[in-house]
Amino acid sequence: MKNQASLKQKIFGLDNKFMRIATKIFNLMILNLSFLISCLPIVTIGPALVTIYRVAGRLREEPNMLVIQEYWNELKNNWKQGGLLGESLYLSSFRFI
Repeated sequence: MKNQASLKQKIFGLDNKFMRIATKIFNLMILNLSFLISCLPIVTIGPALVTIYRVAGRLREEPNMLVIQEYWNELKNNWKQGGLLGESLYLSSFRFI
């Protein structure tokens, strides 16, 4: 009986390998969806790029964080820095036209 409980814990437990991988994939999907929602082509591409890189790096270190909340907080904090990046991307795109 004790062996069956251990087997059930291995298969259906929240800390098994399958659930850890599924959680990582789901968090990345949520991160990418947040990026797409916040990324207007000209206006917010810079802040959105800075934010997705910061949150993805932090997600590697802390896999159990709240991705949506962290993304929107970082977007607010990185608005000026990302705006400069967006302007430089926008201006450099005219060289190729």
